[in-house]
Amino acid sequence: MLTSIYCEKLTKKELIFENGLNVLVGANNGENSIGKSSVLMLIDFSFGGNSFPNDCSDVISHIGDLTIIIKFKFDNIEYKFVRTTNELNEVKYNDEVITKKEFTSFLAKMYNFNDDNGSFRDSVNGFSRIYQKKNYNENRPLDTFLNENGLTVKKRSIKLFGYYKIIKEFEEIKSKLQDEKKNITATFKSGVVNSITLKQYKDNKKELGQLTLDIDRIKLSISNYIDNFEDLINDTTINLKENKDYLYLEKISTETDLNIVNNNLNNEGYQGSKYFKNVVRFFPTIDESKLLEIDDYHKGLTTILNEQFKNEKDLLEKKLNMINQDIEIVKIKLQTYTRDKNISESILNELLDKDKKLQKFDLECKLYDKIKSIKDDIKTCDKDIMSTIESSLLIMEEKINNGLKSNIEAMYGEGAIVPELYFTKKGYTFSHGDDRGTGKCCANMIALDLTYLSETKLPFIIHDSLLLKNMKSEAVTNLIHEYLNFDNKQIFIAIDELNKYKKDIDILLRKHSFLTLEKDNFAFKISWKKK
Repeated sequence: MLTSIYCEKLTKKELIFENGLNVLVGANNGENSIGKSSVLMLIDFSFGGNSFPNDCSDVISHIGDLTIIIKFKFDNIEYKFVRTTNELNEVKYNDEVITKKEFTSFLAKMYNFNDDNGSFRDSVNGFSRIYQKKNYNENRPLDTFLNENGLTVKKRSIKLFGYYKIIKEFEEIKSKLQDEKKNITATFKSGVVNSITLKQYKDNKKELGQLTLDIDRIKLSISNYIDNFEDLINDTTINLKENKDYLYLEKISTETDLNIVNNNLNNEGYQGSKYFKNVVRFFPTIDESKLLEIDDYHKGLTTILNEQFKNEKDLLEKKLNMINQDIEIVKIKLQTYTRDKNISESILNELLDKDKKLQKFDLECKLYDKIKSIKDDIKTCDKDIMSTIESSLLIMEEKINNGLKSNIEAMYGEGAIVPELYFTKKGYTFSHGDDRGTGKCCANMIALDLTYLSETKLPFIIHDSLLLKNMKSEAVTNLIHEYLNFDNKQIFIAIDELNKYKKDIDILLRKHSFLTLEKDNFAFKISWKKK
């Protein structure tokens, strides 16, 4: 728990806190602008909040940046941290500088938050209801900021209530399936395997049936010579056959290129000058000397190109010769292999060709089946996720609405109009019923916070005086007793006008107070709100 904060610039330098209720007492006349909300913002800052410098910029502009010594106690061990308002991402711990993320991770661990409960700051932020944070919209009490996405709010609540673990397991399964699908899709895009349609799948299945029959027929025809067909269709023969096929393709490509080069060399070349007489006849004023210059240029260009074609021809002929040599080597190896097995090379080639097609069609069909299976599994995961979410939300709604009823009736008595919260497809709704007065709406919001404090791992809440100011005195009196029931968590409130409550409540609140502010006793020693 948070045990204390120390700041030289506070009117009371050290603020001591305890488990349960911690009260900041304001002026009896309800005086504002004495620093109540700013002190509550410092408490939020001590829990890892980052909004103090921006939301309380007036404090910093008048008294400068603040250095806060923060002490927590967990399992009777004290931990001391130092934060400054001008270095939000750095926290000092035992003379060592750690990041703010490491600081909030420490708090998450100490308060038994885990990944399934969500981010510590995301979880607690919305329940620090302080004037500057503007998170006290009575119709959207679970929003941490204006117009927050409803689905985000809903997911955060699921995590806080501890129902995300099962959903997370389904999401992880879905993520793995999606990764597997991406890998197969990447294989298709690489061109190693073709992606096929349902029609192609059916055609492949027919081809596979025919290929299997053909292969069995070939195997039967050579069964007297071959005992183990793996001796025929193995890495050696497959590689030799593939190499041979590749070399023949290279040979065709090279011969094609060589024919193109030969055709260029066998042309008559540039013959422009023989047509010049016709040009002069039709255009008698043309400059013949210019035509001759053009003619000489093209003749020179033709000579250069012919040299290039001759060089290209030499290279292609050498390449073709090497390919033919490689083909002969592969053919000899295949012939040696087939001679040893006492079968013809043509039978081996036919067997290897059909086996290659069979493997291709079979792989395409298997990947088609795999993709279909993955898609079906993803749909099943989506259904499981939605089903788990829906059942979790129903349980949460029951707990929340029971808590709202209990807390409102504790404040206003049996028969009071109770607010209701329901989770919807896009987020949630919070209904105040027919009692929508300002004070009652604030009480409904407080009742919701107390329910979350009771039902979840939420370790603390902060309520500014603006929430209590418009409530009936009797309701606030009852609320104080409700606050006192939480002796294993921390509640920080600001309240003023204690003189309007009964003496016993006044004494009780002062007993739990950590700071008292008056119109002449400001939180940061001075006032800058008046000229």
